[in-house]
Amino acid sequence: MRHLTTRLVILLMLALMIITGAYDYTRLVRERSRFVEQTREDQRIFAETLALAVRQNLRRGRTTEELEELLNEIVTRPGFIAVTIFGPAGKVVAQNVASGAASPTVDKTVRETLAIEEAVSALVTTDSGQMLRYVQPFRWPGGQAGAIEVQQTLEEVDRKFRHEIRERVVSRLGLLVAFVLSIVALTRWSIARPIRAVIQGARAVGRGDLTQQVQLGRRDEIGQLADEFNRMASNLQAARQEIFRQAEERLRLEQEVQQAQRLAAAACWRPRSPTRSARR
Repeated sequence: MRHLTTRLVILLMLALMIITGAYDYTRLVRERSRFVEQTREDQRIFAETLALAVRQNLRRGRTTEELEELLNEIVTRPGFIAVTIFGPAGKVVAQNVASGAASPTVDKTVRETLAIEEAVSALVTTDSGQMLRYVQPFRWPGGQAGAIEVQQTLEEVDRKFRHEIRERVVSRLGLLVAFVLSIVALTRWSIARPIRAVIQGARAVGRGDLTQQVQLGRRDEIGQLADEFNRMASNLQAARQEIFRQAEERLRLEQEVQQAQRLAAAACWRPRSPTRSARR
């Protein structure tokens, strides 16, 4: 990679890809957080509504089997993996757990909810992924407190999150790669090619070919550079021709002087006439 313009363009595009990729990822993380909060709020409303329904069913004397039938209809909703009804003593009254999910048990969170009668919401990380856990207290017949625990997986949220990453970030990177290649081709054609032409012309002038001319047909800065190069080459050519003319003129004058000197020398050494010698 010897071309400076190519390196600069690639570095610029790499920086652009990193910035846009990080921006998209950060935005998707924020969107996921908002979606989780919305899911948490929906879960709270559902748990409160379910607590009211269970309380009414208990007042009517519903049995455990009837409560479990009610929970069976609830767990079929997308995302719900477990719904459990706890009695005042922390005993599991009715429960329905999706296939493959762990059964909720009485733990510290459930005991605290029964003791202080305040709802608890938590984001829990398990081996299969993250899930939202919501424990809602309600008034048990007789004045004691019971609780309902609703567990909802975030698998669908994570699936959408990964899908959005592939669709947005990866596709954006693909578009930027295509853009990089087009910019590299454009710069090498519009910048690197004419600069190489000027470099080749300068090398030809350095070898003594002052007739070299760079024809670009452009009016931008590179075209002005080519015009100045052609003007320099023309001036050097004219200067060399003038030097040759002066050298030829000097050589002609020297030849004329030498010719005159030879004629003068020949005249001085011409032998005397015999007739004049006899008369004397």
